[in-house]
Amino acid sequence: MKVLLVQSYLGRKEKLVYPLGLVHIAAPLRDQEVKLLDPNVASEPYEALRSELRAYRPDVVAVSLRNVDTTHSYDPFFYYDSFVRQVKLIKSEAPGSALVVGGPGFSIFAETIMKRVPEIDFGVFLEGDESFAELLANIGRPHEVKGIYYRDSDAIKFTGVGRLPDLSLLPHPRWDLADLRRYRGQGFQIGLQTKRGCPFKCLYCVYPFLSISPTIRLRPPEMVGEEIEQVLALGAEEIHFCDEVFNYPIEHAEAVCREIIRRRLRFRWRAFFNEKHTSEQLVKLAQEAGCAVFEYSPDGYSDRTLQSLRKALRTEDLDRVYSIFENVRSGRLKASFILNAPGDSTTNVLRLLWFVARMSLRLRYPFFSTLSVMRIYPHTGIHEIALEEGLVEESDDLFRPVFYNPFPLSLLSYVHDGLCWLILKGLALARREWSVPF
Repeated sequence: MKVLLVQSYLGRKEKLVYPLGLVHIAAPLRDQEVKLLDPNVASEPYEALRSELRAYRPDVVAVSLRNVDTTHSYDPFFYYDSFVRQVKLIKSEAPGSALVVGGPGFSIFAETIMKRVPEIDFGVFLEGDESFAELLANIGRPHEVKGIYYRDSDAIKFTGVGRLPDLSLLPHPRWDLADLRRYRGQGFQIGLQTKRGCPFKCLYCVYPFLSISPTIRLRPPEMVGEEIEQVLALGAEEIHFCDEVFNYPIEHAEAVCREIIRRRLRFRWRAFFNEKHTSEQLVKLAQEAGCAVFEYSPDGYSDRTLQSLRKALRTEDLDRVYSIFENVRSGRLKASFILNAPGDSTTNVLRLLWFVARMSLRLRYPFFSTLSVMRIYPHTGIHEIALEEGLVEESDDLFRPVFYNPFPLSLLSYVHDGLCWLILKGLALARREWSVPF
């Protein structure tokens, strides 16, 4: 069986993101002939896909849909439109192939996408490390495989949620399928996982839904070290540990850092951290292991805002952790914040802006990475609040981006979004790389 794995084309030029999900699901496919295509690296993405389909003539095409949109109100762009064009091209050029779609973007809106895009034969819900291989082995009997959407005449059926794989038993990803060197210089765009799952329940976040269970599944630090050695040998220079939260549990994060140090691996990396589970010892270990960017997402700077966002944090946690970084010179701190959270006030926003300005002066560089309003996703707490406040209806599928941005603080966010848009377009013009479709 010939299998073509395709990363969905975004529809415009952006930083390249290594197709981590695809190289994971390719790992157990030892009895199939497998190729991987990322149209985003091509100068003519659709033509690259068309040429590959004609030359390779796959039996199965699997497309990974990572996101349906940017999620940013200051830079709205709907990736889904390009995804649909890509799917139609696949079915036109390879009508006899089975078309499978997966990825987090698909899983969040699985039934909606299956209904809207009849060209899709099968959908892989949530983690496909094991279920995709099982589907290929039972392509004529999809009802026997858990975690699969399929078509039965005119009906769309779902086989039910499957078990989550034991990460310690999974084979290493097929890093050889996509040239890692193509993703260098993109700013930590090569991802690697040390764990899966998230126990936190932030108001806006889809991770609890995508994780199913709050249980954290850890990868042995030795396995993580082996994978790092593999990607460095293949040309990687920077790595993004794309765990939901790298430093929970903190003992595992420290063990991973010690494994990197023990193996004397030299590379730069970034990860998302949680303030509550940050210690000075962990920061020093991470620095020694090569951490160049510590990313946090406190989202607010008042106890009331933090509580409304279900952050399980207090402002004293933020002050304690960020003071550690005043003496850190080899690593950079970034943080993301939210405008117009439920129950927010002008006073809270002013406190947040003052905090950001003060920390930027103390750290001697711009402190925050993003400041934005919340994209409303299904399966989240902010969706429930938006329903109660009448900002959305039960019939809204939230497929096209809807943002939580009630009046009057919405006026401030509009000014912010306008300034961000001008800055982004100015940077794009300076680089001659407009963020528009090819």
